[in-house]
Amino acid sequence: MITSTTGTTPTTGMTGSKSIAPGGNLGKDEFLKLLTTQLQHQDPMNPTDDTAFIGQMAQFSALEQTTNMANALTRYGDSQQITQSIALIGHAIVGEDADGAPVVGIVDTVTLTGKGAMLGVDGIAVAPSTVSAVK
Repeated sequence: MITSTTGTTPTTGMTGSKSIAPGGNLGKDEFLKLLTTQLQHQDPMNPTDDTAFIGQMAQFSALEQTTNMANALTRYGDSQQITQSIALIGHAIVGEDADGAPVVGIVDTVTLTGKGAMLGVDGIAVAPSTVSAVK
């Protein structure tokens, strides 16, 4: 069974080592490597208890599902931002450009970038988060 420790706990993998500070996050890949290493190095005369092993697998499954849920929520938030941005086409807005300068005008385009949706007002990109009024 994996127990918490105080101080810095090193975890080693095939490519080197990584330290996880107390209160730090143990990702699913690190958890699986730790579990696999534990199983490979267990004492054959005193194997891991079945209930402990099942508990660890349940922890891994819960971690995987939590990660999947977080990713789904992120995608949902992105799609909501895109939908709301598209709904602003043809509406007059008050917002800011990348330098923080005020921009007032009618939204004529929505562009998807690595940072999410960007509104186009007379050729000026405006982040939806900077819109302070819709007319």
